[in-house]
Amino acid sequence: MNNNFDILKNITNEELYAKTYITYSNLDGIKNKNFQAFSRFKFNGFIDILSSRLNMDLSDLRAEANRYFDEVEPPKVILNEQFRNDDGLSVDRKIALVIGSVVVVIALFIVFLFNQGGEQPELVPPVEQIKEEQIIVPEPTLEAIQTTNDTNSTELNTTQDTNITTQNSQTPLNVSDGIRIMPIKYIWVGVINLETKERKEYSGTNEIVLDKTKKQIIVVDGAHLSIKSGDVETKYAQDGRVRFMIENNEIKEIRFAKFKELNDGKAW
Repeated sequence: MNNNFDILKNITNEELYAKTYITYSNLDGIKNKNFQAFSRFKFNGFIDILSSRLNMDLSDLRAEANRYFDEVEPPKVILNEQFRNDDGLSVDRKIALVIGSVVVVIALFIVFLFNQGGEQPELVPPVEQIKEEQIIVPEPTLEAIQTTNDTNSTELNTTQDTNITTQNSQTPLNVSDGIRIMPIKYIWVGVINLETKERKEYSGTNEIVLDKTKKQIIVVDGAHLSIKSGDVETKYAQDGRVRFMIENNEIKEIRFAKFKELNDGKAW
């Protein structure tokens, strides 16, 4: 195994949490290779976050964990399973349904002729059968940002302010004078001016430009975006919420506790 795992173990949990928001207990489980404390999906999700945020290759650790999961969760093999089409029905069952439908149509046609007493039957175009579509519920994605048990265990959006402004397009501020938030895919952004307490909301995939001369706090839901301030650009690719503060013409990431402190104890 490369020495990246040793480097990871020597980084304090406090520093790792500040960069990844992975709880201390999960970080200890990863460092101690306590694979039984995780599911395959959850462990690989944490490795994705650590690799991205730390710019570190942890493929050896991932492979070792997957070998463990292969042993305790071997792939299920279903014997003598009939070939199934995309709609989930086996070929034999599908043929039986077609034959059954034909028999029913023929029987109805004979009854119709009998009731008509030999008169020329009226031709009725066949009614297209409505096929019930399968509804496939996607597996939920791993929450990349987890909260600690004390200060940030639950976020309740209980505040309803009357001065919230919803905007779906970028502000008219000159790009060179502001901080650019460039979504990679659909996101929601909430901005609070700490001097006036004015709130604004943005949603969609359009670029957002914020005035860097104003002291503001920002919360982003679905942090798949790039933030550019001058020549410095920072990219994020994770689910959950990330928070920032603009002060002295700069933007920096802040913790949930700091956000609530600046926002009079409110999560938003």
